[in-house]
Formats: sequence, structure tokens, C-alpha cells
Amino acid sequence: MSDAPTFRRTRQREAIYNALSEAERPLNFEELLERARMHFPKIGERTVFRNVREMLDEHSLVRVYLPGQPARYVLPTGNHCPHFICRNCNNVFVLPEETPDILPGYASKIPPEFIPEGEEVIIYGYCRECPPE
Repeated sequence: MSDAPTFRRTRQREAIYNALSEAERPLNFEELLERARMHFPKIGERTVFRNVREMLDEHSLVRVYLPGQPARYVLPTGNHCPHFICRNCNNVFVLPEETPDILPGYASKIPPEFIPEGEEVIIYGYCRECPPE
């Protein structure tokens, strides 16, 4: 775990970190709990919830909000990458190419009563496990 972000090291946090680092996509809470239990079988739901909250506060974990999806979690990368949502299984994947920020180009077009906080590029389709019918 040498390239792990700096945080209070416990077996429970190590299980959460390993679950996220091995995942090929952002994980919702249930997926994170299931995968963390592969590394630390005795880890409880409340323990994962508490550690996720603390890791979010420490910025060693990022919460991803996507329309119509439960909150998902990823390790921070510092990159702004688009997300791909499968229309069949609803799994969310991070695409490898970084996208440029579009907000600066729209700043003058946003009405003054709106306060933008960020942007997200989302691509919809079918993952390799769910070919279209």
C-alpha cells in the first residue's frame, strides 16, 4: 500500500482503500462494503460508513454524484475524467481520457442568479457485459 494517500491507517481503512483501488469503476456503498469484506471479512456496515465519512472529510476519498444514480466513491486522482453509465446494468465506469474543463468557457453565459459548483461529462451506452438487444 505504498502509493496510498496519507490517512490514519487501520485494517478497516486499508480494506476500503484496497477495494477501491482494485475496482475498475466507482463503487456505490453496497459494492464498497462487499469488496471491503473480501479484504477484511469482519468489517461492519457502520464501520465502513464511518470510515467513508472520515475519508471524505480528509479528501482521501471522492464522492461522485451522477443523475439517477446512488452516490459512488472513488480514490482521488486529480484528473477530470468523463463517466460512462451502462443503460442496462447501471454500472458506472471512469473513462481513461481526461476532459477539459468547460465551465470557464461558459462563465459569461451563466445567469448571475446561478452559482456553478462543477461539471460532469457523462456518456451513456452499454458496457461489455451488457450488449444492446
